[in-house]
Amino acid sequence: MKILVTNDDGINAEGIRNLVDALKGKAEIYISAPDGQRSAASHSISLHHPITAKEVAYDGAVRAFSVNGTPADCVKVGLRILLTDGIDIDMVFSGINHGANMGMDTHYSGTVSAAMEAAICGVLGVAVSIDTRKKVPDYFDAANYVAEKAFDKISEQKEKLGAAVLSINIPDIPLKDLKGMKQTELGIRDYSGWFEPPVRNEQGDWEFKYNGLPEKDMSVGKNYDTLAVESGYASITPLRVNFTHRELLNDIIDWEIL
Repeated sequence: MKILVTNDDGINAEGIRNLVDALKGKAEIYISAPDGQRSAASHSISLHHPITAKEVAYDGAVRAFSVNGTPADCVKVGLRILLTDGIDIDMVFSGINHGANMGMDTHYSGTVSAAMEAAICGVLGVAVSIDTRKKVPDYFDAANYVAEKAFDKISEQKEKLGAAVLSINIPDIPLKDLKGMKQTELGIRDYSGWFEPPVRNEQGDWEFKYNGLPEKDMSVGKNYDTLAVESGYASITPLRVNFTHRELLNDIIDWEIL
């Protein structure tokens, strides 16, 4: 089994180091990760500058590339380089992210988008994130354990899953306090206050600063990832690349617009 590991916090982040350590005993590890911080890069790709992949030494990895691009770039570039060298990747793991990617977070997440890009490229993608508001999580042992066990189950079901996308979130707690894992759907959060009140700078321009906190968690009464993690469980949520709203398509199929 060959795994490509990536992230959006950068190749030197503690999260990707922990993910490699968790999986290196189970598969051949290859890395293609950003050369610096790319959080909230979403699914952006680099169109206006050349992408450079510098091969570097990384303990636990067969080969590793530090890429001056986005997480999605890293997946595309990593898969292409390795395929050119005759190496077929079986799945892509993205993370471990220093921060949750639940609910509406997934639209902005470079971590999740890297897993999405894997699926677009025909490879199963898994995103792994820790629910913390700190720059570095307090605990990695629970996330490492969950990533390892998830890999085992996903490997068993790989043929059935195909090029699926799975997003895993783990609370920032010690492994001994983790209650288990729940299969979930995306929760609902209100992000209307993402930016602090604007101020004018000396030039008279408006300046905004990201505050990083959802104003309100609106996930109530359903099997949401946000509620599971808040309750001390890890969550695993299947996602899809195709955004088509099929039910609404049926409603508008008879519209005569032109």
